[in-house]
Amino acid sequence: MFGRRTRTRLPTPDILLSTPSAHGAQDALTASKQRQASYYNRTAKERPTLPVGQTVRVRYDDRDWRKAEVARVLPHRSYEVHFKDGTTRRRTSRHVRFSSEPPVVIRSDAGGDTAVTGPQTVARDAAKPADHQARPRRVRRGHGKQRATPSSAGESTKKPVTTTRLGRVVKPPARFND
Repeated sequence: MFGRRTRTRLPTPDILLSTPSAHGAQDALTASKQRQASYYNRTAKERPTLPVGQTVRVRYDDRDWRKAEVARVLPHRSYEVHFKDGTTRRRTSRHVRFSSEPPVVIRSDAGGDTAVTGPQTVARDAAKPADHQARPRRVRRGHGKQRATPSSAGESTKKPVTTTRLGRVVKPPARFND
């Protein structure tokens, strides 16, 4: 039916299952994939490999990029990274970005600075509260500001004037005046 063999559980020779156009379709599909790959590769760049010990920013949550250090380079463009709290996680190169920040530094009581990574940073960071969860959201300022109008002693019940970002006065419709 329509140039195809019907499905059956009976043994069928392979020569009956192949069509004359099957090889041409396979060649056209391969050529199309090669053409698409050549167009993609014109502007594609290979991500540089980050060395072990490099300070990086790692995507932790949807909007949270935390400072970490590369512990191991893994196959398939992945990295094992150590966070400041002592945890180790695996991240793909898409979620690991180069950072020119200095490594984690702990001040010792002897007066010298030592760069420390790994579990020893836990003691220093344990005293700090985790502020990554209580980040303030960006607030658009200047939109819908209310200005206090100069009022005399008799106009104490007048509402403040609301202005737009450009300074125009927002006047409510007359039907809302009571």
